Amino acid sequence: MHDDSNQRVGHGQPGSGEETPLNTHCVVGDEHDRPSDRCEDQARPMVTSARRQLTVVELLKYLASHLAFLFSPDGYRIVDSQVSPSFGGDAMIVLESSLVRMRLTWDRAQLLMEFQPINGRPSEWFSPGLLHGLLTGERPSSEVLDRRWAKFLASGLPELERRLKDPDEAERTITELRQQARLRARELFG
Repeated sequence: MHDDSNQRVGHGQPGSGEETPLNTHCVVGDEHDRPSDRCEDQARPMVTSARRQLTVVELLKYLASHLAFLFSPDGYRIVDSQVSPSFGGDAMIVLESSLVRMRLTWDRAQLLMEFQPINGRPSEWFSPGLLHGLLTGERPSSEVLDRRWAKFLASGLPELERRLKDPDEAERTITELRQQARLRARELFG
């Protein structure tokens, strides 16, 4: 196994002050990868089996950098986490508030999120794009988490929780999220 301790994860060129999107990590084979194995874009770090355990770290970095507002005294708490070596290393962190359960997933080098009402159907999860569609009337094409999503979630999640506190509005909100899901499916699959 080669030493990849100098490779950066989630950052732009040294001194540039830029961050690369969280979904630009190149994944290469196994612990037998050689230093000559490189991604198409030399600025992108390789993720080897020695780095797979760092996928939870990527989730935590995103939480700390972009979603720290979730951890207010009455806010969210981490209730579960999982790590898998498949596909270059996948990971999941589950957060809960008194009203919403949220899964942040590092899947195939992309950071994604789903949420559900605590009192909702256990198998029914909604994406932030559906919430965006509900609150703004527009569903973005990409749901890979980045700074823009964090900015939206800073206002969108409190609005979702406000709506879920009132039982009548909660049922209406869930119905509207389901409608957003049907519209998205129709747009994607006809």
